[in-house]
Amino acid sequence: MYARKFFFGYSGSIIDNFIYFFTHFSDLNGYDGMFTFGHLWFLLYLFLISLVSLLMFKLLSFDKADKVLSKMNIFITMLLFIPIFIMYNIGNFGGQSIGKYLLLFLLGYYLFTDKFIDKIVKYKYLILPIFIISEIVLVILFYINGFYNDLYVNFVGWFGILSCLIIGKLFLNKENKITNYFKNASFPIYILHQTILVILGYYSLVHLNNIYLQLLIIIFGSFIITIIFYEIIKRIPIIRNMIGIK
Repeated sequence: MYARKFFFGYSGSIIDNFIYFFTHFSDLNGYDGMFTFGHLWFLLYLFLISLVSLLMFKLLSFDKADKVLSKMNIFITMLLFIPIFIMYNIGNFGGQSIGKYLLLFLLGYYLFTDKFIDKIVKYKYLILPIFIISEIVLVILFYINGFYNDLYVNFVGWFGILSCLIIGKLFLNKENKITNYFKNASFPIYILHQTILVILGYYSLVHLNNIYLQLLIIIFGSFIITIIFYEIIKRIPIIRNMIGIK
């Protein structure tokens, strides 16, 4: 409903919008207020990708692939954003590509071993700066003139994945009260966060003109409110099961 309100000035009732939502279909992105899987789109994709991957795992065992991939040069590894970009154009619906995520899923199985992560950690002073600089450039170009290029975005995304693996290995490969809390809360928080984020985002953009204040409210406000809702819901037996809390 908030997509229709923001983009098209919708002023009807929730019930009318509910009917519209389930009777109108486009590319499933949700920006037009029509039917969408929202932030749970990945469940359908993951199911389809898993079916294809089971066949791949049968045809190409991990051990056979590891003999080749374990010898992969770090610079070849960094160039993997190219096949990811190529696969991005296969089965792309609303910007979410089955082809791209299939490849990333297979890379996760065949490539992202402990040996691989240890290898990229050795090149942290190369990979991390490339990601940080390229990300800053992307944000600036998009903010100034709306620049968006699929190849460059996949380049930034791939280095973002490598950087997350490096940071995780160096700083997050341990347990404490915070990591244990979010280990159990991560999926419920993910389910809850988008509704809160959209509502906060809508009212922030409509009623506030300061972009920095908008960012602060959307980022920190949605995080805090989501945590509060999680803490409330996890104490309600029926609802807690609906959002994946054991």
